[in-house]
Amino acid sequence: MTEKLQLLLLGRPQIMQGNEPVFIFHKAQALLYYLVVTGRPHQRSALLNLLWSHIPENNRKNNLRVTLSYLRKHFGEYLLVNRHTVSFDTNAPYWLDVHELKTTLQSSTKTIERLQEVVKLYQGSFLEGFQMPEEKEFETWVANTRKKLQDSVVQALHTLALRHQEQEHYAEGIESLNHLLTLQPLHEESHQLLMILLASSGQRSAALEQYEICRQLLGEHKRAPSADLTKLYDDILAGKIGNGGNLVVQTVGHFMETDMQSHRHLEGQRQVTVMYCHWHDSHAQSTLSPETWLMLQQYGQEHFVGFVNHFGGQIIHQYNGGLLVAFSGAETETNNAQHAIQCGLKILEAFDASGQITTHKLSVAIHTGLVLMEKVKINGHQYLNLIGQPLEIVQQLARQAVSDTLLISGSTHSLVKEVFPCQPFGATFQYDTIESPIYQVQFRSSTMTVTG
Repeated sequence: MTEKLQLLLLGRPQIMQGNEPVFIFHKAQALLYYLVVTGRPHQRSALLNLLWSHIPENNRKNNLRVTLSYLRKHFGEYLLVNRHTVSFDTNAPYWLDVHELKTTLQSSTKTIERLQEVVKLYQGSFLEGFQMPEEKEFETWVANTRKKLQDSVVQALHTLALRHQEQEHYAEGIESLNHLLTLQPLHEESHQLLMILLASSGQRSAALEQYEICRQLLGEHKRAPSADLTKLYDDILAGKIGNGGNLVVQTVGHFMETDMQSHRHLEGQRQVTVMYCHWHDSHAQSTLSPETWLMLQQYGQEHFVGFVNHFGGQIIHQYNGGLLVAFSGAETETNNAQHAIQCGLKILEAFDASGQITTHKLSVAIHTGLVLMEKVKINGHQYLNLIGQPLEIVQQLARQAVSDTLLISGSTHSLVKEVFPCQPFGATFQYDTIESPIYQVQFRSSTMTVTG
């Protein structure tokens, strides 16, 4: 007997024996995939209609005989063939990712570990890129199987996010939901849960932004947000969810109700410099794709976080690629502002040099102001949370900026004007009753050194 047969059909299909790929012609692949996934005997006449419906019957029969003879040379011990039926021998030693996925999904214990196995197995849609457009029956079977498997994985990801919610693993839950929304962008209940987890983890602006993303996606399909989604938005906006104290996650749709306790220590009011990196979409519809947002977020994690750490920043939230960072650890307020600008310049330089992202451009904004600082301890991990208007101001500044520029507010400019050449941006920014000038940093220097 040859080495164990492995079939990887989630994503672009592959046939492996041992560690070696096996290449067979297209119709033979289709027949093998159909037999192994269905796992039952099929009448020869049914297979003729499945794979050779568009040619005369005598030619169909001959094609089936030739294809079966070809498959038996490669996988003889796996096929059971007689005059009337053909099937795959499920008792033979083989491994099929679709079977493993279904077995894991049917497990009675939906633990985080088991659900993560599902996510790992699902490398892409069923038979991704494999087509036989002339065979409508086969294409219908592929489409139905693909949808059932994807729906099951979406439910597994949603359940996984709920499990993380129960344990207050907000970042992991958010990651699961972002993955889910790349598969089914219109899954409104997952948008709701994502808003809850973002708000509960202190990312109020990101939670409100998620509502706008969902509303735009629904609008493209002539749908309006549900009453539950709108109420959740209003509650987050009013500070009823994720606004200090105990984090009470309300029941939304069929989500389980959870009261989550976190340990929070308010350190008081402090002047902090905050930086926000914002993506501007180059193509009209790119911001509406959750898959694009996930790509931007991953890019930020790989390319920006190192600069933040180097210049002493603390990430407050990173969502949809946007990065909000606080600088408060240096000896003086001036040093914090200077470090923030150095970090922003490095990020823009790195982005310009990489050329990896073509759908979006980047801008950076920096503002200095008074915030309330608190430390939040969740499951033994400590996070910094900021409360105050500067977080909203810096994000609005970044959205106002021209792409590939770094803007700073007047309060930040007063701290750095002796070090960084700037010019007025040509506009002012108003918050409360105060009108503040805006400045654009004029050059980037990878060699500039700021002490402190």
